[in-house]
Amino acid sequence: MKMIRCCFFRSVLAAGLLSFAGAVFAGEAVDFEKEFEVANKAYTSGKWNDAAEMLSKLRPLAKTDWQKYKVNYRLTYCYSNTKQSEKAIEIGLEALKYPKLSARDRNRFNNIITEANMRLKRYDEALKLADAQLAEPAREDDMYYTTILNKGIILYETKKFAEAVTVLKKADSFNTKDLNFKNKLQWFIGASAMKSGDKATAIAYFEKVAKTGKGWFAASAKKHLQTLQSK
Repeated sequence: MKMIRCCFFRSVLAAGLLSFAGAVFAGEAVDFEKEFEVANKAYTSGKWNDAAEMLSKLRPLAKTDWQKYKVNYRLTYCYSNTKQSEKAIEIGLEALKYPKLSARDRNRFNNIITEANMRLKRYDEALKLADAQLAEPAREDDMYYTTILNKGIILYETKKFAEAVTVLKKADSFNTKDLNFKNKLQWFIGASAMKSGDKATAIAYFEKVAKTGKGWFAASAKKHLQTLQSK
């Protein structure tokens, strides 16, 4: 039954793509909200490439600020999740133009743009964006602490290890249930401390990741612990 539903969804999505593309190609009138609903189903299902294809065709048809924002919001995430960094920056900047953005959502798009710049190794530009966000009033939400994490990673990647530890520790008190965020943060604190020669701090944080983490961060933390504790 699960396989039948999956096949049915794929056929509906494919039909939506074909009908939408055909209508645009033929110059027919397109019902924006109807086609957006099809694109949004692909988006919420994590079908980033399919969603990006439909949303990019919808962009020129968006008339109101809200329609433009709905498209740009999702398209930014599609390009970010498929590591199309230049496009993520371009569309993220468009999303930032929405006049009713909350501080958290403004922070959200700046984080995506910052991370795209980091993937492109444009660390100076990424650091400017992170610092601009952190210059605003502090907030107790995930987007604000993600900015702190991003800044710490930038400092780590540019070999400013002691400074990275100081910055990253500011986010360690964040009360979040997102274990992936916590493991990533604590791994970078441990790695930065290790690189700066602070063995005790490195061990303390790698032990936290090794105990609560899964996947690469946990495996890496355990490996570093073996090395540090054998010296």
